[in-house]
Amino acid sequence: MLGIVIFFLAAIILTPVAVIREKLYVRNHREQINMKKRAIVLWSLRSVVLIIVVALGLFIYKTGYEKTELGSYEKDDHKLIIWHVGVPDFPFGQSYCRLELDKDGKKIDEMDFTLQNDGKWPDSENFTVFWQDDRVVITAHGEEQDDKTYALFLNENSMNELSEPVRLHANLIDWNDDSFRVQVCDAMDNGIFPDGGQLTVEFVEGTYFIDLDGSRTDYVAQRKLFEPTVAKKLKWVEGMVLDIEITAYQDFVADNGFHNRAKAGRIENIDVIAIDVPSNEE
Repeated sequence: MLGIVIFFLAAIILTPVAVIREKLYVRNHREQINMKKRAIVLWSLRSVVLIIVVALGLFIYKTGYEKTELGSYEKDDHKLIIWHVGVPDFPFGQSYCRLELDKDGKKIDEMDFTLQNDGKWPDSENFTVFWQDDRVVITAHGEEQDDKTYALFLNENSMNELSEPVRLHANLIDWNDDSFRVQVCDAMDNGIFPDGGQLTVEFVEGTYFIDLDGSRTDYVAQRKLFEPTVAKKLKWVEGMVLDIEITAYQDFVADNGFHNRAKAGRIENIDVIAIDVPSNEE
């Protein structure tokens, strides 16, 4: 009789425990399954995002940065390579090209330009290359543009030294570490750079700047007094007019843009800056 009582008591006690354990097991199992499902979904989403990012990056690289060689031309130890960068603008836009000049396998100069070719991919037939003693001259032919001629100098440091400086007035475009870019607004019969011509003016030891108040700032090549040091001190801004004395230059090429180069001695700010004086009247 006692055994029967113990049996029923055990059954009464253990049955709820077994039920609870079963429920806990089922719940834990479901949670594990759900966690695995969530992990699979999350991994899948990450994979999709990664694929999209990689595809987008590849598309951007292919359309905007990938270089395709259009032609290679050699003379002695120099080599000119013409590249097409990215793809032509859709549907009938311009192409983006780059000239690269190497010497003994090392790049010494490069220039970017655009070609209006009715949206077509350019090839070597779009370019004529002519080597001269001191430069390589490239003429670009496009279906929607007049021929444009560019020049890269075989010795980028070689310039024509002037026995006497020549002057011109130019609008300041922007500063670099040891030079600035300008556009000629008054050639002043300098005989080298015409009105509207663009060029990069390099600073050398001996270059000095004169501000509106007559103060002088000397350029020190070893320290490279450049923007923002000089520009901030002088408060020179884009568009102002500078009187520039050119001491050396490379021959001007109309289509070379800011790739035209010159060295400067004196650079003077002659722009008149209007300052609004606040009124004391109430």
